[in-house]
Amino acid sequence: MAQYNRPPRVKPPKPDEFISFFDRVVRYFLIHQNKFYLLIAAVALGFAGYGLYLYKASRDAHNFAAAYWEAEQTPESQASQTWENLLKQSPPGHLPELIRLQWGGDLGRQNKWAEAAKAFQANDASSSTLLKELSRLSQAIALENSGQWQPAYDLYSGLAELKGSPLQSEARLGMARSLSGLGKDDEAETILLQLIVKGSDAPQAVKSAALNRLVAIKAKAPESAPSP
Repeated sequence: MAQYNRPPRVKPPKPDEFISFFDRVVRYFLIHQNKFYLLIAAVALGFAGYGLYLYKASRDAHNFAAAYWEAEQTPESQASQTWENLLKQSPPGHLPELIRLQWGGDLGRQNKWAEAAKAFQANDASSSTLLKELSRLSQAIALENSGQWQPAYDLYSGLAELKGSPLQSEARLGMARSLSGLGKDDEAETILLQLIVKGSDAPQAVKSAALNRLVAIKAKAPESAPSP
């Protein structure tokens, strides 16, 4: 009779083997229970510390937001000092950049354009691309208003070369104004015509300003630089 190779019979594990396994786990826990308690306490302490950190960060942000709002209500004669004092308190997040923009704007309204340019320049280290570009545009306008045409043109030119920047058209308009200030009206006219020509993607406000500047150049009529 043919014989078949049958697999060896395997006895199922006895219930007491499982019991002994869990027994070893329990025994291990009982022996090292102090370490387990310390680990649990450390995790709980870590979560508590992180929760406290979030609470303090939220509280500080709320307090600075309230102080920022109060600073906006400050009379213009005291605004610059208020922004400067608020900046010394090391506000969180992107509040320092926003404060410098406000501070520089108030200095500009007082015709302190050199100081305003320095306030805007301090935002070059910002991690926000938009705030950095906006600060550079404001700095260029401050330099333009102080008669520093070449540094203003350099800043405008750098912004105009940034593809996809929402400030590209304003930067090209600033380039034209700076070139006109440098006595290069022909180059300024070329840029202005590019802004107002049909098919230009410049905003309507920029097109209107470019047209006014072009008319002023043609008529040889001086025109004051804009305020930030």
